[in-house]
Amino acid sequence: MNPIKKYFIVAAILFFASSVRAQDVNTVPQNDTRIPDIDKLASEIKSNISSYQKKEWSKDSTGYRHSYFNNGELVMAVTYYKDTATEKHGEWYFKDGKFIFSMKLWTDVKTKDTIDYERFYLSNERLIAWYKFNISVDRNTVAYKKLNYMMRDYIADLRRENEK
Repeated sequence: MNPIKKYFIVAAILFFASSVRAQDVNTVPQNDTRIPDIDKLASEIKSNISSYQKKEWSKDSTGYRHSYFNNGELVMAVTYYKDTATEKHGEWYFKDGKFIFSMKLWTDVKTKDTIDYERFYLSNERLIAWYKFNISVDRNTVAYKKLNYMMRDYIADLRRENEK
């Protein structure tokens, strides 16, 4: 077979496969009505944090990592880290054992300016919305699709790090 023809066939197959995969993981509308429900649930978990069992994984002068459980089920994980330049705060929320929401906030220690602020919303542990500085990340971007594709491995690591 002609090498150029072979190249175009392979390229067409890869293009088709990536289009199919993007359609598979990117099927939720941008203005998903579940987002306010997830925000409400995350707020309820956070406001009731004292009623959950706390597991302190690490704590020192630079930060901490805690997990919170309700009857043995992970409901929230929290990290905080501070060095001379940056404060890094992260929260991960779970409902019925499934990862539903995450927030990342990085702040400049000296100026108190926000360096990075991101929120991630999930349904059935698949990304349904991603916000950077309260601006929705387009679902059709390569970054969104890659993040959505890598989410399963990330969730597995998150669970493993927070096992009771």
